[in-house]
Amino acid sequence: MTLILTLTLTLILTLTLTLTLILTLTLTLTLTLILTLTLILILILTLILTLTLTLILTLTLTLILILILILTLILTLTLTLILTLTLTLSRTPLDVPSQRPLPDTTYHSQKADIFAVGEIRTLNPNKRATADLSLRPRGL
Repeated sequence: MTLILTLTLTLILTLTLTLTLILTLTLTLTLTLILTLTLILILILTLILTLTLTLILTLTLTLILILILILTLILTLTLTLILTLTLTLSRTPLDVPSQRPLPDTTYHSQKADIFAVGEIRTLNPNKRATADLSLRPRGL
């Protein structure tokens, strides 16, 4: 009977150890799987965060460059305007046409046409000979 009891105890112990080993192995595999999945998830989140930060930095730098370009354009336009105003306001009176009213030349323009090509024409026939050299008598 001791032999049967010893065999039974040995069988029970072997089964218990086998179950313990199976459970330990299962638990180890489960923990390993959980840790691996956790690490993969952390890696994916890190990658997403890195890409997001890279995108944010790229957009920020792009916006900064656009602002610098706009400020440069505004500064260039302002300096051009200042230079134009300076050159316009610093002109001497000889550079600027006179703003005085022109003299009334109505009477004068009725008496002589000084803008005629090649000659001075007058409406007075007595003075026409003096004005036009070709109408003068020769020898006088």
